Amino acid sequence: MQCTNNLKQLGLGVHNFHDTKRGLPPSIIYCYRFSLFPLLYPFIEQVQSYDTLINAPDIYGRRTAEKSVIGTDFWLGTDSTGTPCLTEAERRGIGSIPTFHCPSRRHGYQAYDPAPPDTKAGPQTDYAFVGCQGDGTIAWWQYAGVAHPTNAGQYVPESYDLRSPFRISILENFNSTTGGAGGNFTAWECRDTMSHWTDGATNQLLFGEKHFPVRGTINYPPGLGADDFNSDNTYLTAWHVGQGVVFTTRTFDGGRALGRGPSDPTTTQDNGVSYFGAAHPDVCNFLIGDGSVRSISCTTSQSLLRNLSDVSDGATAVLPQ
Repeated sequence: MQCTNNLKQLGLGVHNFHDTKRGLPPSIIYCYRFSLFPLLYPFIEQVQSYDTLINAPDIYGRRTAEKSVIGTDFWLGTDSTGTPCLTEAERRGIGSIPTFHCPSRRHGYQAYDPAPPDTKAGPQTDYAFVGCQGDGTIAWWQYAGVAHPTNAGQYVPESYDLRSPFRISILENFNSTTGGAGGNFTAWECRDTMSHWTDGATNQLLFGEKHFPVRGTINYPPGLGADDFNSDNTYLTAWHVGQGVVFTTRTFDGGRALGRGPSDPTTTQDNGVSYFGAAHPDVCNFLIGDGSVRSISCTTSQSLLRNLSDVSDGATAVLPQ
């Protein structure tokens, strides 16, 4: 019940964000910048945690939502005087927000905190938002410069065939030649409204529980190695590794089904690091676009789940009762 309530809180945060900002929260402002999760803080009764993140500098002294929040720049970073960007108390507060932790898996302070330097350090969550590549091969971080919709002479990143419910923000001064280097990250805009979910909110998966790979006899460990890019590191940000996405999202692309849970380590999903799947036996909780939460059987077909993650495939997809 607590896990279900956590997902409902995230759903309420998305709807409150949309009502306030007139748009959906972006999946990420840009590589190394805030992901969707900390952007939702003010809308899930975590204003103090959000203010802590905003007001703390990164190693370059920036105190905005567009600061670099990779581990060495922020979570484990120090400013020009050698002062930690975040105090231990601030890290513990941010890493202990109960909304991000399924109590069947873990609770209390949860952060990937290796000895620096490590770019993937930061608070952890048991939830991920849904990703979908659509029918193309363009990854979420690959862009071409297209004209800004209102500002002549400027460019914004465009994500082509990305059919995820949440997409990257629109950025001012995007440099299409260098992939964003030199862009003005202090001026971002929401890319989409809920009209982006053209299949309808009741047919759209937004968030689900993350599956973690088995390590020996231990299922769902509190922290995985730095090489497990898609597993259990910081949710503050994300960036590309090859053609994939890291930390904050999971997908049903590429034939990925649901991990079957801690009692069944026999399927290939249990050795993967980019699947949805829960610590609950045989089911995984998902947030639907209308704000409801469903416990979906781990035997649900991959094709059905893939249809429910795609915002605009036009396919009829009904969750089993």
